[in-house]
Amino acid sequence: MSIDTYRFASVARAPSAAQAVPTLPAFGALMDWSDKAPWVVCPFEFAEDDFSFTNVDENALIVKPPARQVKTEKIRNAVGIESIEITAYEVGAKVYGWATNGSEAGGVFTFSNIHTRASLIIEVGKIGILYFPSVEISFDPPVGGIWKLATQRGMIDVFGTDAIPAGYQWHQYQPA
Repeated sequence: MSIDTYRFASVARAPSAAQAVPTLPAFGALMDWSDKAPWVVCPFEFAEDDFSFTNVDENALIVKPPARQVKTEKIRNAVGIESIEITAYEVGAKVYGWATNGSEAGGVFTFSNIHTRASLIIEVGKIGILYFPSVEISFDPPVGGIWKLATQRGMIDVFGTDAIPAGYQWHQYQPA
């Protein structure tokens, strides 16, 4: 019997929205990003327990007719991921370079309220990937202290597309 779980082995971004999912490895293998252009693997390290997913509030409508003890129906409106909060152990250029609302010139990063959309993949190693076809990525300034390593918090806003209205898909690796 095998247990199908693993750590988040890699995170990759493509510079445009709706970038096609690259060829996936066989079940039990890790993604080799060396030949997956335009996908680029994340250049910074993440902190422990660093991915926090916020699901779309489905605003369910419960149908419970009079004189009934329990509900008879639950009408759901939406399914999907609203956003992802991440924390990076590294700060500065590596992290800011992933923001979709910034530009860099001579080591100076300038940010605006205008984002370009990107695609994102989070690999659950040896098992599969979470594919996000349309995201916007932003980062807060670094935080830290005298006795605590500096970290940088980021927010990934997830958007649905016509093809993927939930904003994400799970792609399971298949046996070779």
